[in-house]
Amino acid sequence: MNVIVFFNGWGMNENAIKDLKIPENFIIKNITFPYLLNVNELKEFKEIYFIGWSFGVYYLCKFLSENFQIKYKKVIAINGTPEVIGKFGIDERVYNLTLKNINEKNIEKFYINIGYKRKNNEKSIESLIEELKYLKENYKPQKNYISTAIIGEKDITIPAKNQIKYYEKEKVNIIKLPISHFPFYCLDSWEKIINIDEG
Repeated sequence: MNVIVFFNGWGMNENAIKDLKIPENFIIKNITFPYLLNVNELKEFKEIYFIGWSFGVYYLCKFLSENFQIKYKKVIAINGTPEVIGKFGIDERVYNLTLKNINEKNIEKFYINIGYKRKNNEKSIESLIEELKYLKENYKPQKNYISTAIIGEKDITIPAKNQIKYYEKEKVNIIKLPISHFPFYCLDSWEKIINIDEG
């Protein structure tokens, strides 16, 4: 049995990925804030694929820097970087404004802006604020572990140009797609994602 360990985006739960087709002989581990994963849970699997989306890319690289002994097949980023705040991610001023102005109306706008249609059953406002505050207070740029970066050319949440700048600097394989921040209407199966660099 193989495993895909998915580090989910800010404020998201399993609904974000519930429609993705799962390949035969795979299970999916969906990791959300506070992004805790016991390394021993991975020992039983033959092949391990790590995928991070949005803020999940940052937390995925943090996890791998703390658990460098793990042997894995691939590490894939989707619309995120290990330096998610600043010139390679979200502008710090924009981040702070998001934290300051967060409310139900603005969250609804956020879902529209990222291209996400399901917006009534995710996390509470209190949870979203807690996640943003936690990252701001504990933030430090992470080392890059990404082997392939999927970048949505229409991403304005974590601007595509910032992602490209980061991954070009790190000499990472970049795959650009004509999508916005939420990628899973286009990337509608795990197989498509893990084999994207082989097509």
